[in-house]
Amino acid sequence: MNVISNTIATRSSQSLGLGGFLRCARRAIASINPHRVIARVVVRLLPRWPYPVLRGPLRGCRFILGALAGEAGGVSVHLGILEVDQVECLTQTLQRGRIFFDVGANVGFYACADEISTELFVEGENNALGRLGGHDFDLTSADAQTLVVATISLDAAAEKLGLRPDVIKIDVEGAELRVLKGAKSILTQARPSVLLSVHSAELRDACLAYLDALQYQSQPLNARSIELATEFFAKPAG
Repeated sequence: MNVISNTIATRSSQSLGLGGFLRCARRAIASINPHRVIARVVVRLLPRWPYPVLRGPLRGCRFILGALAGEAGGVSVHLGILEVDQVECLTQTLQRGRIFFDVGANVGFYACADEISTELFVEGENNALGRLGGHDFDLTSADAQTLVVATISLDAAAEKLGLRPDVIKIDVEGAELRVLKGAKSILTQARPSVLLSVHSAELRDACLAYLDALQYQSQPLNARSIELATEFFAKPAG
């Protein structure tokens, strides 16, 4: 591999000239994300214990290294660079003493949908990357990547808990419209703000249309236009 790299480098320097080659090299180095490099090194060297968050609104809190999916294992949380727009929006919206529902957990044994039922859950790298597989399933065909889980609507969960959320965060790998429909009473009566992640253009349009029909105003968080965004903040109109 080193021989191939050296050969390419030699030929590149001859064709570009030394100055051109050095400029290309500098641009390549500049394009390297230092946070990603640091994260890869840290997650390989340190044991998976809870470490303090170093930056951002959660500074001083502890987060377990390796708790997030991916090769970096959640070091982005410790560095305060994960979902910066969403975190900023949440910290500005959620006040001390208010009730927050986080729908789409990293770990857990049940799921939110649009009704109380039993469904197949297809596991991902962790539960946060899994998804609901629907009602029609055959237990004999289930494998190590599937689970049968109970589902409950947000309306039913809130009633059972006796809580009225002020803010709801929804990131459910494609089941977002179902979760919203299962929270119709909450959305029309409690009128919480909603942080919403969408996982396709079709779901984006359907979810935003549903919220609009309930008199919610939605704005993109991670892009300038609705068409390019996958993260949204919705609040009651007026």
